Amino acid sequence: MQNFSFGAPLQLLKEAFINANNAIHTRRVEAGLQRMSCVASLAILDAEKEMMYVAHVGDSRGYVFRNGELIKITQDHSTVGFKEDKGFLTEEEAMLHPQRNEISKMLGEYMIDANDSEGYFDFFEHSFLPGDIVLFCSDGLTDLVNREGMGSILLPTATLKAKAQQLIDAANELGGKDNITVALATYAGKAPAKKKAYKNTIEVPISEEEDLLTIMDKKPARKKNSGCGYSR
Repeated sequence: MQNFSFGAPLQLLKEAFINANNAIHTRRVEAGLQRMSCVASLAILDAEKEMMYVAHVGDSRGYVFRNGELIKITQDHSTVGFKEDKGFLTEEEAMLHPQRNEISKMLGEYMIDANDSEGYFDFFEHSFLPGDIVLFCSDGLTDLVNREGMGSILLPTATLKAKAQQLIDAANELGGKDNITVALATYAGKAPAKKKAYKNTIEVPISEEEDLLTIMDKKPARKKNSGCGYSR
């Protein structure tokens, strides 16, 4: 186990990605499978801190659906994806680009040492609020269904299972050219704690020699107002 400078969630993600990468690469070399590799996106969702910790490589995508808006939080590791993220290509142009599936980074391409992996994989955190819907998906969905179309499916009230199936169905209706993978997550905020009701009670100790009336009679008497005046 290596020591990393990240906080605990990002450290776990980094270790997982490096171990997976090196295992894939080892198998790739042993089996002579020179094209064996894969993309990956992984998140740890922390409802207590309202945060999400993400590891990402390749052209799968992560989104947060918040207040009716679908926000892309990952960056595609491809030339076309980079141009789309920077605004050089529109979403429609990127979806139709002949080189949209040419990826620059994947798991298993080469062995990675923990101390030399900075910049290859993406590790970051993003806010994750009650009521948000987190969407991770493969390009089998995003190559066919645009952001507006995905948002229109996530907006209505329905179970996450139903929304995931509707996203897959939408991609299949448009051709279903590639594997379509969809993962959704959400959570509700904590209900406010109920305030406990306390009765206002006053306990008055009574000794054997005193009764309640005696105690009450011991209240200090009010001072009489003395007249103060003068005449000329």
